[in-house]
Amino acid sequence: MEKDKVSVVVPIYNVEKYLEECIESILNQTYSNIEVILIDDGSTDGSGALCEEYKKKDKRIYVLHKKNGGLSDARNIGIDDAKGKYITFVDSDDVIACDMIEYLLCLLNTYKADMAVCQCDYVDENSKLIKNMSDVKKTCVSGTEECLKTLLVGSGLNTVAWGKMYKTDYFKNVRYPIGKYHEDIYTTYKLVEKCDKIVIGSEHKYLYRKRMSSISRHQFSNKHLDAIEGAEERAEYIGRKYKGLKKIVQATIISAANHCTLKMIQERCTNITYIRWLQKKYRKYVKSYIFGSTSLKNKLLTISAAINLKVVIRIGIILSENKRISSWIQDKFE
Repeated sequence: MEKDKVSVVVPIYNVEKYLEECIESILNQTYSNIEVILIDDGSTDGSGALCEEYKKKDKRIYVLHKKNGGLSDARNIGIDDAKGKYITFVDSDDVIACDMIEYLLCLLNTYKADMAVCQCDYVDENSKLIKNMSDVKKTCVSGTEECLKTLLVGSGLNTVAWGKMYKTDYFKNVRYPIGKYHEDIYTTYKLVEKCDKIVIGSEHKYLYRKRMSSISRHQFSNKHLDAIEGAEERAEYIGRKYKGLKKIVQATIISAANHCTLKMIQERCTNITYIRWLQKKYRKYVKSYIFGSTSLKNKLLTISAAINLKVVIRIGIILSENKRISSWIQDKFE
Protein backbone atom coordinates (compact mmCIF):
# COMPACT_ATOMS: atom_id res chain seq x y z
CA MET A 1 0.00 0.00 0.00
CA GLU A 2 2.87 2.36 0.79
CA LYS A 3 4.01 2.87 -2.79
CA ASP A 4 2.79 6.46 -3.23
CA LYS A 5 4.78 9.15 -1.46
CA VAL A 6 2.81 11.86 0.33
CA SER A 7 4.26 15.35 0.84
CA VAL A 8 3.30 17.02 4.11
CA VAL A 9 3.83 20.79 3.99
CA VAL A 10 4.07 22.62 7.30
CA PRO A 11 4.39 26.47 7.24
CA ILE A 12 6.01 27.62 10.50
CA TYR A 13 6.17 31.00 12.20
CA ASN A 14 6.88 31.51 15.91
CA VAL A 15 5.11 28.41 17.22
CA GLU A 16 7.89 26.94 19.34
CA LYS A 17 5.40 26.05 22.09
CA TYR A 18 3.31 23.81 19.82
CA LEU A 19 5.71 22.75 17.07
CA GLU A 20 7.08 19.61 18.70
CA GLU A 21 3.60 18.17 19.22
CA CYS A 22 2.73 18.97 15.61
CA ILE A 23 5.86 17.37 14.11
CA GLU A 24 5.61 14.31 16.34
CA SER A 25 2.04 13.70 15.19
CA ILE A 26 3.24 13.73 11.58
CA LEU A 27 6.29 11.52 12.09
CA ASN A 28 4.24 8.93 14.02
CA GLN A 29 1.84 8.30 11.16
CA THR A 30 0.82 4.72 10.42
CA TYR A 31 1.67 5.47 6.78
CA SER A 32 5.41 6.00 6.63
CA ASN A 33 6.16 6.84 2.99
CA ILE A 34 6.04 10.58 3.54
CA GLU A 35 8.27 13.59 3.16
CA VAL A 36 7.80 16.34 5.73
CA ILE A 37 8.59 19.80 4.39
CA LEU A 38 9.07 22.28 7.24
CA ILE A 39 9.04 25.88 6.03
CA ASP A 40 10.51 28.21 8.64
CA ASP A 41 8.96 31.54 7.61
CA GLY A 42 11.48 33.80 9.33
CA SER A 43 10.64 32.73 12.90
CA THR A 44 12.21 34.84 15.65
CA ASP A 45 11.73 32.27 18.43
CA GLY A 46 13.23 28.79 18.65
CA SER A 47 11.07 27.27 15.91
CA GLY A 48 13.84 27.27 13.29
CA ALA A 49 16.32 25.55 15.60
CA LEU A 50 13.71 22.95 16.54
CA CYS A 51 13.19 22.17 12.87
CA GLU A 52 16.91 21.54 12.46
CA GLU A 53 16.91 19.21 15.47
CA TYR A 54 14.14 17.11 13.93
CA LYS A 55 15.91 17.09 10.58
CA LYS A 56 18.83 15.29 12.23
CA LYS A 57 16.50 12.71 13.75
CA ASP A 58 14.47 11.72 10.70
CA LYS A 59 15.65 11.59 7.09
CA ARG A 60 12.10 12.18 5.85
CA ILE A 61 12.28 15.78 7.06
CA TYR A 62 13.34 18.68 4.82
CA VAL A 63 13.80 22.14 6.33
CA LEU A 64 13.68 25.39 4.41
CA HIS A 65 14.45 28.70 6.15
CA LYS A 66 13.20 31.87 4.49
CA LYS A 67 12.54 35.53 5.13
CA ASN A 68 9.10 36.12 6.59
CA GLY A 69 6.57 36.35 3.77
CA GLY A 70 3.38 35.04 5.32
CA LEU A 71 1.41 31.81 5.26
CA SER A 72 0.69 31.78 1.52
CA ASP A 73 4.32 32.37 0.59
CA ALA A 74 5.45 29.55 2.87
CA ARG A 75 2.87 27.13 1.49
CA ASN A 76 3.83 28.00 -2.08
CA ILE A 77 7.49 27.25 -1.41
CA GLY A 78 6.47 23.92 0.09
CA ILE A 79 4.39 23.14 -2.99
CA ASP A 80 7.31 23.98 -5.26
CA ASP A 81 9.52 21.58 -3.32
CA ALA A 82 7.00 18.73 -2.97
CA LYS A 83 7.95 15.47 -4.68
CA GLY A 84 5.10 13.26 -3.53
CA LYS A 85 2.26 12.07 -5.74
CA TYR A 86 -0.10 13.51 -3.14
CA ILE A 87 0.16 16.55 -0.89
CA THR A 88 -1.45 17.63 2.36
CA PHE A 89 -1.04 20.69 4.60
CA VAL A 90 -0.74 20.86 8.37
CA ASP A 91 -0.65 24.16 10.26
CA SER A 92 2.29 24.21 12.65
CA ASP A 93 0.23 24.69 15.82
CA ASP A 94 -2.20 21.88 14.98
CA VAL A 95 -2.07 18.12 15.47
CA ILE A 96 -3.18 15.22 13.27
CA ALA A 97 -4.39 11.75 14.24
CA CYS A 98 -1.78 9.02 13.86
CA ASP A 99 -3.67 7.52 10.90
CA MET A 100 -4.84 10.67 9.12
CA ILE A 101 -2.60 10.23 6.09
CA GLU A 102 -3.41 6.53 5.77
CA TYR A 103 -7.11 7.34 6.16
CA LEU A 104 -7.13 9.99 3.43
CA LEU A 105 -5.01 7.91 1.08
CA CYS A 106 -7.28 4.92 1.60
CA LEU A 107 -10.29 7.06 0.67
CA LEU A 108 -8.53 8.23 -2.50
CA ASN A 109 -7.61 4.71 -3.56
CA THR A 110 -10.89 3.06 -2.62
CA TYR A 111 -13.05 5.56 -4.48
CA LYS A 112 -10.49 6.41 -7.16
CA ALA A 113 -11.00 10.04 -6.19
CA ASP A 114 -9.01 13.20 -6.92
CA MET A 115 -9.31 14.72 -3.44
CA ALA A 116 -10.05 13.30 -0.01
CA VAL A 117 -11.28 15.20 3.03
CA CYS A 118 -11.47 14.41 6.75
CA GLN A 119 -13.25 16.29 9.51
CA CYS A 120 -11.72 18.25 12.40
CA ASP A 121 -12.15 18.90 16.09
CA TYR A 122 -11.21 22.10 17.92
CA VAL A 123 -8.76 22.15 20.81
CA ASP A 124 -7.53 24.96 23.02
CA GLU A 125 -3.99 26.10 23.71
CA ASN A 126 -3.52 23.17 26.08
CA SER A 127 -4.80 20.58 23.58
CA LYS A 128 -8.09 20.25 25.46
CA LEU A 129 -11.09 19.50 23.24
CA ILE A 130 -13.38 22.54 23.26
CA LYS A 131 -15.73 21.83 20.38
CA ASN A 132 -16.77 18.89 18.25
CA MET A 133 -17.78 19.70 14.71
CA SER A 134 -21.16 18.32 13.68
CA ASP A 135 -21.20 14.80 12.31
CA VAL A 136 -20.82 14.34 8.57
CA LYS A 137 -21.74 11.21 6.63
CA LYS A 138 -19.14 9.74 4.33
CA THR A 139 -19.97 10.92 0.82
CA CYS A 140 -18.51 10.53 -2.64
CA VAL A 141 -19.27 13.48 -4.92
CA SER A 142 -18.87 13.08 -8.68
CA GLY A 143 -18.78 15.67 -11.46
CA THR A 144 -17.01 19.02 -11.41
CA GLU A 145 -20.14 21.12 -10.92
CA GLU A 146 -21.41 18.90 -8.11
CA CYS A 147 -18.00 19.07 -6.41
CA LEU A 148 -18.06 22.87 -6.56
CA LYS A 149 -21.63 22.94 -5.26
CA THR A 150 -20.63 20.78 -2.30
CA LEU A 151 -17.79 23.19 -1.51
CA LEU A 152 -20.11 26.19 -1.66
CA VAL A 153 -22.80 24.74 0.60
CA GLY A 154 -20.23 23.39 3.06
CA SER A 155 -21.46 19.79 3.21
CA GLY A 156 -18.37 18.38 4.92
CA LEU A 157 -16.11 20.13 2.41
CA ASN A 158 -14.90 23.63 3.29
CA THR A 159 -12.35 26.08 1.97
CA VAL A 160 -9.49 25.51 4.43
CA ALA A 161 -6.28 24.03 3.03
CA TRP A 162 -5.68 21.55 5.85
CA GLY A 163 -7.56 18.30 6.48
CA LYS A 164 -7.41 17.38 2.80
CA MET A 165 -5.25 15.32 0.48
CA TYR A 166 -4.75 16.51 -3.09
CA LYS A 167 -3.00 15.24 -6.18
CA THR A 168 0.18 17.30 -6.17
CA ASP A 169 0.04 18.02 -9.89
CA TYR A 170 -3.27 19.87 -9.36
CA PHE A 171 -1.13 22.72 -8.01
CA LYS A 172 0.70 23.06 -11.31
CA ASN A 173 -0.98 26.39 -12.09
CA VAL A 174 -2.45 27.13 -8.66
CA ARG A 175 -0.77 29.01 -5.82
CA TYR A 176 -1.97 30.75 -2.66
CA PRO A 177 -2.18 34.56 -3.00
CA ILE A 178 0.55 36.26 -1.01
CA GLY A 179 -0.54 38.82 1.56
CA LYS A 180 -4.16 37.66 1.94
CA TYR A 181 -5.67 36.76 5.31
CA HIS A 182 -8.24 34.43 3.77
CA GLU A 183 -5.99 32.87 1.16
CA ASP A 184 -7.98 29.62 1.00
CA ILE A 185 -11.07 31.34 -0.41
CA TYR A 186 -9.07 32.43 -3.44
CA THR A 187 -7.56 28.99 -3.97
CA THR A 188 -9.56 25.94 -2.90
CA TYR A 189 -12.29 26.30 -5.52
CA LYS A 190 -9.63 26.24 -8.24
CA LEU A 191 -8.42 22.88 -6.95
CA VAL A 192 -11.94 21.53 -6.56
CA GLU A 193 -12.70 22.51 -10.15
CA LYS A 194 -9.93 20.18 -11.30
CA CYS A 195 -11.64 17.25 -9.55
CA ASP A 196 -14.06 14.84 -11.13
CA LYS A 197 -14.55 12.98 -7.86
CA ILE A 198 -14.12 14.02 -4.22
CA VAL A 199 -14.61 11.71 -1.26
CA ILE A 200 -15.67 13.32 2.02
CA GLY A 201 -14.74 11.23 5.02
CA SER A 202 -16.73 11.23 8.25
CA GLU A 203 -13.83 10.60 10.62
CA HIS A 204 -12.35 13.45 12.68
CA LYS A 205 -8.62 13.19 12.03
CA TYR A 206 -7.44 16.81 12.30
CA LEU A 207 -7.16 18.80 15.54
CA TYR A 208 -7.34 22.54 14.93
CA ARG A 209 -5.93 24.63 17.75
CA LYS A 210 -7.70 27.86 18.64
CA ARG A 211 -5.15 30.35 19.90
CA MET A 212 -5.70 33.94 20.96
CA SER A 213 -2.53 34.97 19.09
CA SER A 214 -3.27 33.12 15.84
CA ILE A 215 -3.68 34.95 12.53
CA SER A 216 -7.47 34.56 12.56
CA ARG A 217 -7.63 36.17 16.01
CA HIS A 218 -5.91 39.43 15.08
CA GLN A 219 -7.79 42.67 15.66
CA PHE A 220 -10.11 43.55 12.81
CA SER A 221 -8.52 45.47 9.95
CA ASN A 222 -9.13 46.02 6.26
CA LYS A 223 -7.20 42.80 5.61
CA HIS A 224 -10.12 40.81 7.02
CA LEU A 225 -12.19 42.10 4.11
CA ASP A 226 -10.19 39.67 1.98
CA ALA A 227 -12.94 37.21 2.85
CA ILE A 228 -15.42 39.31 0.88
CA GLU A 229 -13.00 40.09 -1.95
CA GLY A 230 -12.15 36.41 -2.30
CA ALA A 231 -15.82 35.41 -2.23
CA GLU A 232 -16.57 37.98 -4.95
CA GLU A 233 -13.71 36.76 -7.13
CA ARG A 234 -14.90 33.18 -6.71
CA ALA A 235 -18.51 34.13 -7.42
CA GLU A 236 -17.57 35.99 -10.58
CA TYR A 237 -15.62 33.01 -11.93
CA ILE A 238 -18.01 30.23 -10.94
CA GLY A 239 -21.14 32.22 -11.77
CA ARG A 240 -19.87 32.91 -15.26
CA LYS A 241 -18.70 29.38 -16.01
CA TYR A 242 -21.33 27.35 -14.11
CA LYS A 243 -24.68 29.09 -14.52
CA GLY A 244 -26.49 26.62 -12.28
CA LEU A 245 -24.31 27.65 -9.34
CA LYS A 246 -24.66 31.42 -9.74
CA LYS A 247 -27.22 31.94 -6.97
CA ILE A 248 -25.47 29.62 -4.56
CA VAL A 249 -22.06 31.21 -5.02
CA GLN A 250 -23.56 34.68 -4.58
CA ALA A 251 -24.97 33.54 -1.26
CA THR A 252 -21.42 32.88 -0.06
CA ILE A 253 -20.68 36.58 -0.48
CA ILE A 254 -23.55 37.31 1.89
CA SER A 255 -22.08 34.84 4.35
CA ALA A 256 -18.63 36.47 4.13
CA ALA A 257 -20.18 39.91 4.63
CA ASN A 258 -22.04 38.78 7.74
CA HIS A 259 -18.88 37.20 9.14
CA CYS A 260 -16.91 40.44 8.69
CA THR A 261 -19.71 42.51 10.19
CA LEU A 262 -19.99 40.35 13.29
CA LYS A 263 -16.23 40.50 13.81
CA MET A 264 -16.31 44.29 13.57
CA ILE A 265 -19.12 44.52 16.10
CA GLN A 266 -17.37 42.19 18.52
CA GLU A 267 -14.37 44.51 18.46
CA ARG A 268 -16.43 47.71 18.42
CA CYS A 269 -14.88 48.67 15.12
CA THR A 270 -17.03 50.21 12.39
CA ASN A 271 -15.09 49.97 9.13
CA ILE A 272 -15.88 52.60 6.53
CA THR A 273 -14.49 50.52 3.63
CA TYR A 274 -16.80 47.67 4.49
CA ILE A 275 -19.85 49.91 4.84
CA ARG A 276 -19.25 51.40 1.39
CA TRP A 277 -18.99 47.91 -0.07
CA LEU A 278 -22.18 46.96 1.73
CA GLN A 279 -24.12 49.85 0.22
CA LYS A 280 -23.08 49.07 -3.33
CA LYS A 281 -23.24 45.30 -3.48
CA TYR A 282 -24.89 43.53 -0.60
CA ARG A 283 -28.47 44.38 -1.52
CA LYS A 284 -27.81 43.43 -5.13
CA TYR A 285 -26.73 39.93 -4.15
CA VAL A 286 -29.59 39.47 -1.70
CA LYS A 287 -32.19 40.50 -4.28
CA SER A 288 -30.63 38.28 -6.94
CA TYR A 289 -30.63 35.29 -4.62
CA ILE A 290 -34.12 35.78 -3.20
CA PHE A 291 -35.72 36.12 -6.61
CA GLY A 292 -33.57 33.45 -8.24
CA SER A 293 -34.45 29.82 -8.80
CA THR A 294 -33.70 28.50 -5.34
CA SER A 295 -35.64 26.66 -2.65
CA LEU A 296 -38.05 28.36 -0.26
CA LYS A 297 -35.75 27.41 2.61
CA ASN A 298 -32.82 29.20 1.01
CA LYS A 299 -34.96 32.23 0.20
CA LEU A 300 -35.98 32.50 3.85
CA LEU A 301 -32.40 32.05 5.04
CA THR A 302 -31.23 34.81 2.71
CA ILE A 303 -33.98 37.20 3.80
CA SER A 304 -33.06 36.44 7.39
CA ALA A 305 -29.41 37.17 6.66
CA ALA A 306 -30.34 40.51 5.14
CA ILE A 307 -32.50 41.48 8.09
CA ASN A 308 -29.90 40.36 10.60
CA LEU A 309 -27.21 42.36 8.89
CA LYS A 310 -29.24 45.57 9.10
CA VAL A 311 -29.81 44.90 12.79
CA VAL A 312 -26.12 44.29 13.30
CA ILE A 313 -25.25 47.55 11.53
CA ARG A 314 -27.56 49.45 13.86
CA ILE A 315 -25.94 47.80 16.85
CA GLY A 316 -22.62 48.84 15.35
CA ILE A 317 -23.79 52.45 15.29
CA ILE A 318 -24.53 52.31 19.00
CA LEU A 319 -21.26 50.61 19.84
CA SER A 320 -19.08 52.82 17.68
CA GLU A 321 -16.98 55.24 19.69
CA ASN A 322 -16.39 57.49 16.71
CA LYS A 323 -19.33 59.92 16.58
CA ARG A 324 -18.42 61.20 13.13
CA ILE A 325 -18.51 57.71 11.58
CA SER A 326 -21.63 56.83 13.54
CA SER A 327 -23.40 59.92 12.22
CA TRP A 328 -22.34 59.16 8.64
CA ILE A 329 -23.61 55.57 8.84
CA GLN A 330 -26.83 56.71 10.50
CA ASP A 331 -27.52 59.10 7.61
CA LYS A 332 -26.92 56.36 5.03
CA PHE A 333 -29.16 53.77 6.66
CA GLU A 334 -32.09 55.92 7.77
